[in-house]
Amino acid sequence: MKRAAILIALVLFAFQASAWGEAAGKKRAELDTAKKAEAAAEAKQPQEAGKVTKLEGTAEIFRGEDKFPAAVGFVVREGDRIEVAAKSYMEITLFNVPGKPADGEKNPTVLTLSENAKLTIKARRVEPSGDITTQLELKEGKLGSNVKDGRKAGWKERRDRARARARGRSYRVTRSNYQVKTPTAIAGVRGTEFIVAVTPTKTFVYVKSGRVWVKDLVKGEIRTVGRKRLLEIGMNGFGTMFKADAPVEESMGSHSFSPDFNPARYAAKPSMEMPGAEPEVGEETVGKDVEDKMDQTRATQDSSDVPDPTSNVEPAIAPEPGGETGGGGGGEPGPPEPETLPDPPPPPPPPQG
Repeated sequence: MKRAAILIALVLFAFQASAWGEAAGKKRAELDTAKKAEAAAEAKQPQEAGKVTKLEGTAEIFRGEDKFPAAVGFVVREGDRIEVAAKSYMEITLFNVPGKPADGEKNPTVLTLSENAKLTIKARRVEPSGDITTQLELKEGKLGSNVKDGRKAGWKERRDRARARARGRSYRVTRSNYQVKTPTAIAGVRGTEFIVAVTPTKTFVYVKSGRVWVKDLVKGEIRTVGRKRLLEIGMNGFGTMFKADAPVEESMGSHSFSPDFNPARYAAKPSMEMPGAEPEVGEETVGKDVEDKMDQTRATQDSSDVPDPTSNVEPAIAPEPGGETGGGGGGEPGPPEPETLPDPPPPPPPPQG
């Protein structure tokens, strides 16, 4: 009798424990689902992108149906549209981790907007991979970008990579996928300093340091703009690549802007650095082609200790026509030099007496 009672009690306890476990598992699943839904909802919310750190004159920030006067300390978000007034300029410092502002951040990305600039922050977020994506759209004016996003110096990255390999661990550098779109082009970089200017008919891309990959939105071609170079993109596609001497740098770097702005007028000679042929790509891949080009370069960089293509190393420049001969001068290549000099002609016969 006692054994039967004990057996019945054990069965009831097992049944109850199973019910408890099932309820607990269901509760955990509900919590996980709620957390995922909360994370998804949070991801859809506009992230805080940065804040205004300098303002000369006046500017306005449009957020949906609302309009705010810009001021130092004002926090800008994804989706904000910024318009700078005439005779004004502003500086925005982006947070290294979007949505998580922190004081004293090292190596932040800084944006500089000229007068009459019209900029929209389309996206500024952290991807599931940990990469930081920034998408800006410049309708008019000039936008200077010093892209760092908290990136460590090259020697520190190599040091940390070597330490990870020595311990048998994988090492991955957080990428900065930074793009600026204009009516005629899209420029993509990973850590560099460059300026984009947009007029009613042209886009100008000036690279101060590093390299920028530019895709024109007319023909879908991609070009690389190296350090101290100026590329113009018109309504019909790519224009001329110029060497950016001091007058060009001063023109692009100033805070003044007007619809007839044209820094190419200060350029000396066209640069022949632009490659002649690039694969054509479709409109539907705008932005991704630029990212793929950067990923290919970065993959090569990660597999060896070659210098970063976005460093300040001056890229090789093709010879320019009309240059001095010898020692790497420009112009069409001449015939190869003979291995030995020909014998001199015999002397003339002596005059007859």
